Amino acid sequence: MAKYQRATQLRREAAEAVRARAAGKSREELKDLYTAELRSRGLKIPPEEILDANIDAITGNQLPTFRLLGRSLASLGKLLGAFRPPR
Repeated sequence: MAKYQRATQLRREAAEAVRARAAGKSREELKDLYTAELRSRGLKIPPEEILDANIDAITGNQLPTFRLLGRSLASLGKLLGAFRPPR
């Protein structure tokens, strides 16, 4: 649990560092900065879809993050709906 919390804190710090330098940067420049910040903290680079949602969140657009969360919850619901406990 502590390891997960530490990684979450490091991701938050990386996003804040990029947000502080975001003015006038293109989306690709922000993506490069963010991946560099993650690497400098020893964190893995997330899959492209999550990375894009993180960049959107850094620039103030939370909608892609909510869409990704919604799709994840829908997939989880389908998985749980398919689960049949043994009788």
